[in-house]
Amino acid sequence: MGDGNLVFNENRANRDFLIVNMLTTGTTSNRVVFPNGNVGIGKLVPTASLDVAGNTAISGHLSITSSSDQILIQSFDQTNKNWRLGTNIGGSGANRNFTIWETDKGNMMTFNHTTGNIGIGTVNPSAFLHVYGAGVGSGQSGIDLTNSVSPGHTFKLSAGIKNVSEGGFTIMDRTAGDVPRIVIDNAGNVGIGKSVPGASLDVAGNTIVGGRLTLNTTSDQLMMQSFDQSGKTWRLGTNIGSSGANRNFTIWESDMGNAVTISHPAGNVGIGTTTPGAAYKLDVLGNANISGEITVASIKTKVWTVAPDYVFEKKYRLAPLDHVERFVNENKHLPEIPSAKEMKSGGMDLAEMNLKLLKKVEELTLYSIQQNKKIQVLTSRMNRMEGK
Repeated sequence: MGDGNLVFNENRANRDFLIVNMLTTGTTSNRVVFPNGNVGIGKLVPTASLDVAGNTAISGHLSITSSSDQILIQSFDQTNKNWRLGTNIGGSGANRNFTIWETDKGNMMTFNHTTGNIGIGTVNPSAFLHVYGAGVGSGQSGIDLTNSVSPGHTFKLSAGIKNVSEGGFTIMDRTAGDVPRIVIDNAGNVGIGKSVPGASLDVAGNTIVGGRLTLNTTSDQLMMQSFDQSGKTWRLGTNIGSSGANRNFTIWESDMGNAVTISHPAGNVGIGTTTPGAAYKLDVLGNANISGEITVASIKTKVWTVAPDYVFEKKYRLAPLDHVERFVNENKHLPEIPSAKEMKSGGMDLAEMNLKLLKKVEELTLYSIQQNKKIQVLTSRMNRMEGK
């Protein structure tokens, strides 16, 4: 039966019904087939209620109202390999959750209809976007972020720490060869440039702090680890070693202990001492080498040796002036006073030099007294000779 363009054919034995387009295809191409209630468009043997061979355009709604509510996309070149879009697929949870499912991987993405959360690798997303899978060591879970501006640098946000453990969190530089840039381990330690942070914040490289750096612990210390000597450190802070009151600021080193202390509240600085004297803004215990000038209003030194007042004792033997003259002629400097060459090469102790100079002044005083007595005797003789 037909109208010149379409041919309608019914097979009463098989209860099949065919509509053939004679105008465009002739009698050999079956366009619409109804075998056993299945509809085939472009297929002689439809395998589903609606089996279409070719592109399909739907200008209205496509409603799926079966118990599974699924759209199945069959792999073209792999038997029984397909994708499914819909609800109640596998273990996707409540029927109204929307799931993208694949034969080998199972649930790939789930949209929770109650919360609106999206799960990738999980059917129970606990956040707006929840990615679940093996850590970076397996190269699975994570989000790649690529800058669209050339050269298109890519970073990966991932659970896990590469080559260390599956725990923690990593921001990885994919473009540089999967180099971990920032790591947070399971203990909450943050590593910048380090895969295994050894402290709450462990930075490998230079650090610039544009604002304040606040240390708010019981020790209030900034520790600097020696690069090439294990266990050797410098510490800056308060309450270090025997630095005294907690609010004193101290520079401390592993071997020498307290090197510099600034007392609180006086602000006095102690080098080699943890208790700088209250009267001294700078208190140094030990030798000091200063290659430049020192300008001071006054200098006060402690006398560690006996002052030369013993020169005025009766038992003190004052060197005869002719002996002093002979020594000066031979050595070109006073006895007990270092030469200019010795001062230049070895320096001089100001306190010791002042005491030596004081001794020479006292000896000079004794020489003057002796000379004065001789002058008085000679004056007396001259007066008698002149009859005065």
